[in-house]
Amino acid sequence: MSYDIENIIDDFGGKIVEKNEMEGLAKKTVRFLKTFRARYQIAGQIEGINKLVLETSDRRNSLVGLKVPTDELVDMLNDKEMHLKVVSIVGFGGLGKTTLANEIYRQPDGVVECRAFVPVTQRHTIQKLIRSLLSELGSRVITTTRIHDVAKACCSHPRDYILEMKPLSDEDSRRLFFNRIFNSEEACPRQLRDISTEILRKCDGMPLAIITISGMLASERLDQQDWEHIRNSLGSGTNFTLKGMRKILDLSYKNLPPHLKTCLLYLGMYPEDFEIQRHHLELQWIAEGFISKENGQDVENVARSYFNELVNRSLIQPAGFDNCGLVTHCKVHDMMRDLILCKCAEENFLTIVDGPQAITKLDNKVRRLSLQLHGDDETNGMKLWGNISLSQVRTFMTFGGREEIKKVQEGLNVLQKSKNGKLTQSHNAKS
Repeated sequence: MSYDIENIIDDFGGKIVEKNEMEGLAKKTVRFLKTFRARYQIAGQIEGINKLVLETSDRRNSLVGLKVPTDELVDMLNDKEMHLKVVSIVGFGGLGKTTLANEIYRQPDGVVECRAFVPVTQRHTIQKLIRSLLSELGSRVITTTRIHDVAKACCSHPRDYILEMKPLSDEDSRRLFFNRIFNSEEACPRQLRDISTEILRKCDGMPLAIITISGMLASERLDQQDWEHIRNSLGSGTNFTLKGMRKILDLSYKNLPPHLKTCLLYLGMYPEDFEIQRHHLELQWIAEGFISKENGQDVENVARSYFNELVNRSLIQPAGFDNCGLVTHCKVHDMMRDLILCKCAEENFLTIVDGPQAITKLDNKVRRLSLQLHGDDETNGMKLWGNISLSQVRTFMTFGGREEIKKVQEGLNVLQKSKNGKLTQSHNAKS
C-alpha cells in the first residue's frame, strides 16, 4: 500500500512542480533574507563537521598492530629470486587481511615496481580477473582468504608462504579503541574505563569489531548508562566467532537514527568492493527523497552531514581523499555489506539481479533495482529481460557493458549506468 501511495504522490508532484518554478524573484529574495541567519549558523556547523571528518581520516592513517605482520610479509616477498612466489594471508573475517595487503601495495618503496590490486568478488569471472592483471605482470602474488584450504591451494609450491593473521594484542586493542574515541587512553573519563575494558574483552582483538564499536561509542554521549547498555547488548561470550561479529554489526545498525539507516541500506545497490563516489551518492539520496531540509540548511549540506556521520561511525570505509583530506570515495566492508543486504531483503528495500535466475523471480513491486550482470550471465539475462514487468521501479542502476533501460526509465528517481567502473547517471529521470 505504501508503494501505491508513493506512486500517487509522485504523479501529483509532477503536476505541481511547474507552478512552484514560477515563483517570483521577490518571494525568493524574501525567503533568502529570512533564512540568512540560519544559513550562517549552519555554515559554522558544517565547518565543525568537516574538521571532525579530517580528524577521523587522520586517525585512520595510524594503523595499529600491523608493523610486525607487515615486516614479516615484506621479508617473505623481498628476495632476489626472480621466480613466481605466492603469499596467502589467511584469517577470520574482520582481522585486517585486506588492510595488510593494501598496506604493502601502497608502500612507496614497495618490493616490486609494477603493482595491481584486484578485488575478487563472490561472482567474479576468470576472464575479467585476467584482464585486470594483464598489464600488471609480476613475480609476487599476495592473496587474502578466510579459508585455510584456499590458502594452501594458492601456495602449492615449496617456495610459497602462508601468513596467518592473529588478533590484536591487548595493548594494541586498547590503543586502537581509545585513539578512535578520545585520541588517547588518558583522555577517557574514569567512570568509563572499566566498561571499556569489558567491551574490549568481548571484541577479542578483532580490529573490525573494535573499529565498529568505537565508531558507535564516539557518537554517543559520555554517559555511563549508554555505554553499559552497549556492553550488555554484546552478550557474555569472549570466544569470537562469525556470529559474534555479525552481532556487533547488527548492534551498530540498530543504534542508528532512522534517516541514517535508510541511507546506509541504499549502499546495497552497489556491487561488492565497488568504490562509491561521495558526491554521486549524496545526489542519489536527495533524488530518492531521503534528505530533508533541516533548520534552513540546504539538502546538499544535509546529505554531506549524513555521509560524514556514517564515516565517523565506521560503517563505511574511506577509499579516497581530496587535497584537503576530506573523503571523496567510500567502500563497504564485505561483512557490513552482508548485513545491509540481509536488512534490505527483510524490508523489501531493494532488489539485486546478479544472474538469469534472479530475473525470473522479480515481482511487480520492485522499487529499487540493481542490475549486476557480467559475461554469460549478462547475455542470458538480457534474453529474459523483455518478459519482465518493471512498472513500479523508481530507481535503476546497472553495472556492466550493456543495459536495457527504456522499459524502466519512466518514473525513475535515479537512473545510473556503469561501464568499466565509471558511472554515468541521471537524477530525477522522470519523463
